[in-house]
Amino acid sequence: KRLQLVKNFVRSHSIDMTQKPEDAPEWFSLVPNVFGRATPIEERERGKAAVAPDGVYCAGPFKLESDEALVVEGKMPNCTFANLVLWNRFLQTLDYAHRTVSLNRKQMKIEEDGSYRIVLSPKRPPGEVNWIDTEGRNQGTMFWRFFLVEENVATPSAKVVKMDELFQV
Repeated sequence: KRLQLVKNFVRSHSIDMTQKPEDAPEWFSLVPNVFGRATPIEERERGKAAVAPDGVYCAGPFKLESDEALVVEGKMPNCTFANLVLWNRFLQTLDYAHRTVSLNRKQMKIEEDGSYRIVLSPKRPPGEVNWIDTEGRNQGTMFWRFFLVEENVATPSAKVVKMDELFQV
């Protein structure tokens, strides 16, 4: 009985979870390597996702070839907490116990002007402080959340680059 419940849950949140593009929330992009617009979740939308009432979210899929990395850039808002985390296709966080699959604002190197640059790749580029390990996965979901924000959050940008560019010293 319990195994059937688990099976039903996983199936309903993966294979059977077809979503029409027009039904996607504005904070979730369906376009690979693009974030949805950083948006506070309206009360009417909160039942559709596990979100906090004081959070601003943006997310989207990443899709990379084996020789590519994703460079995420933006400006960190004044907020109590922010992080970028990677998920697999089953909406599970990647192996955070053994790998760097997320960064929060305290872990990030943020420039004096509030700007940051984060690299998502299977190998850490030399000297790269803000790096998130894709575990060698070519696709997944990247999910930003910002809590207790004191200003508007600018949507981060993402750019696909060749790994060779990052490994040039």
